[in-house]
Amino acid sequence: MKPLSILFVTYEYPYPDGAFGGSGIATTYYELTQGLAQRGHDITVLTHSPEGELSYIDGHVKVWRIPSDPMRSDAYPRVRSRSRAVAQALEQLLQRYAYDIVQFAEFNAEGYDFFQVRNTNPLLRKPKVVVRLHSSSKPYKKQHRLLTPDEERNLRMERKQLQRCDLVISPCQATWDAVRRAVGLDQTKPVAFVGNAIDATLFNPSTKTNKERFVFGYVGKLSQAKGVDTIIQAFAQIADRCGPEAELHLVGRPKSAGDGTNYYTRLIKGLPKSVRRRIHHVNYVPRHELIQHYQSFRTFLFGSRNENVPNTLLEAMACGLPVIASRVGGVPELLGEGNPSIMYDYGDVPALGEAMLTMYKDDKLRKRAGKHNRRRVAAHYDAAVILEACEAVYRRLTGIYM
Repeated sequence: MKPLSILFVTYEYPYPDGAFGGSGIATTYYELTQGLAQRGHDITVLTHSPEGELSYIDGHVKVWRIPSDPMRSDAYPRVRSRSRAVAQALEQLLQRYAYDIVQFAEFNAEGYDFFQVRNTNPLLRKPKVVVRLHSSSKPYKKQHRLLTPDEERNLRMERKQLQRCDLVISPCQATWDAVRRAVGLDQTKPVAFVGNAIDATLFNPSTKTNKERFVFGYVGKLSQAKGVDTIIQAFAQIADRCGPEAELHLVGRPKSAGDGTNYYTRLIKGLPKSVRRRIHHVNYVPRHELIQHYQSFRTFLFGSRNENVPNTLLEAMACGLPVIASRVGGVPELLGEGNPSIMYDYGDVPALGEAMLTMYKDDKLRKRAGKHNRRRVAAHYDAAVILEACEAVYRRLTGIYM
């Protein structure tokens, strides 16, 4: 079949050394672009750099980084500034290259200014335009009246690009439903469902089990939105009911606290020393180094208050881990029916603690859940499966086959 020429616009994309890009969006676009390029498609990534303009080849992917504000912020002026910079860069690229598809992430509406002028410029109307959903945080905040004024303005910008794109891609039904309600999209809006991809050959189960330690593990940002406070509270409540080999390992950057400390320091302050010494924190590590952490876990914990299809949960499942997860967003769809893993209601610390005790005590349950998770990821979320589905969506949209 004829290769497709696709330009991906993303807020974050990892550098070749793994720096500046450990977010879910960065991970998703890296897996997608590298995989499509390996399948023979012509792939370009337009992203940002606090260090000025850069262009290079990463694997088989062409990367163009445009200068941007080095401060990662959802403040409306910075969001709008990035959107204008993207629109200017896109116009330059579309004057030089013929792309079949331009794809944006919906998060913080980087396509907003592009869509504002698309109908007035025939050059910008040539490629089909896709918006892919990545986050349900603003819909959640809108539902619970937690949006800041800047977030309200950003959500309106996201609504405009979702209205004007040719196709929306969502990784799950729950995220699509939440976003559609929040921005008031018509039910006739074209949408395709394609999950996040995971390299199941890279993320794989450990061949050895360390019987001297039982590690409950978490990977991700250390913030309240991710439910890290509830995970620490639950472990503190059950620590005395487990053997001394039970530990809690947290891997990820802690969010800064207003008093100059970080969120993790605040959470463990006041815990008994007997509990604190069994909680271990590792700051951000490159994605390829995460595997050894997953493989050291005996059970994976996930406590977010709202989610899309979380990459860390996919990674843990690919590593054959049993999962205890909050029942939010796309998590039930990801785990699937009949999964021996345990779900609980977000914020229910006693329920989370009891689930941790159950997994700690029941070796057979852990093995069943781990094998189920590994099979499910391999069948439905492995990169080869997702790339095939994604390519089929792009070909139906463009009509390009031969």
